[in-house]
Amino acid sequence: MRQLIIVTEQLEECKQLILHGGVPQLRMATLLADNVAEVLMHRRIEDLFVYSGWYENMLKRVLSYPKDPEREGLISKFKAEIIPEPRKKKIRRFFDEKVKFLSEEKKEIEPVLGSVLTCMHRYRNEAYHQDKLRNEIARPVALLLFEVVCDLFVDLAPKSLGVSSEDNWKWFEQRYGVMPFDTANEAGRSAIRGHLRAGLPLSLEELRDNLLSHLNERLESAYRALDFMIENVAKIKTRHDAMKFAQYWASRKDAQSPPSDEEYNKFVPLRSLADLEHWADELSVLEKMDSKLTVFGEFVRREEELEPIEAIIHDQAAELDHAIQMEIDRMRGK
Repeated sequence: MRQLIIVTEQLEECKQLILHGGVPQLRMATLLADNVAEVLMHRRIEDLFVYSGWYENMLKRVLSYPKDPEREGLISKFKAEIIPEPRKKKIRRFFDEKVKFLSEEKKEIEPVLGSVLTCMHRYRNEAYHQDKLRNEIARPVALLLFEVVCDLFVDLAPKSLGVSSEDNWKWFEQRYGVMPFDTANEAGRSAIRGHLRAGLPLSLEELRDNLLSHLNERLESAYRALDFMIENVAKIKTRHDAMKFAQYWASRKDAQSPPSDEEYNKFVPLRSLADLEHWADELSVLEKMDSKLTVFGEFVRREEELEPIEAIIHDQAAELDHAIQMEIDRMRGK
């Protein structure tokens, strides 16, 4: 019961941060919710590992039986339920492996929900380790992750709950309207989820509009960077030329030989302007989806396709701008 209380209180703190609404608070809410997701998955996985241990013990006993068809059938059955130690170690260590194990192998989490968790964890790592903040979509991301984690709270049920006679859970009953032992059943946990979600609505339309607006702005930003190259490099006449220019120089970062016109003319870029235009045209597919999880999943897919070429375009525009500023400073005698 104490573990469950820790989770609910952490979600309450997460909710207050989201209600505050500032980007730093939304960032912290995402970190907190991500941690709750990992804790809930960890606890469920450890329960499943216990079952694996039981099957290991049963297998050891069956292996000592005389050989017969029934024995071979049991051996095959028990082996299928045993999780090897190297696999356990990997699952315990990595977030994505936890998601994969529970969604693909044990079917405890819907695959689309697992995909959202994996992406949100990537966002969390970017914010925590790289100081990369997605300010424009910080609120819908935090709200969606909070919803997903509240669902995990209901779906990943604890196998047992312990309550001491010395514990006083009156405050818990008053806050959530359920007795402590009610949390052992889905109805009790659903009541807690309803309390946690109250006041934090995220409509499908709001999520879709935010994500579409964000992707459209990123595409427009990429076009502006291409136009900047057109304005400042004589041989670049079109956005198509600018796409080739950006990818050519990105490909030469580790090149030992000097650039040449012949090499440039032969260079075939991996991405073309048509790719950007195609992505822009296909964004309307999000408007036809009727689930927040599928909308976000499609957004992530589009984002992952866009990010590599987006980074190349902006990096080359930034390097060009830096070179221009250096030339201006040189001409000024700085």
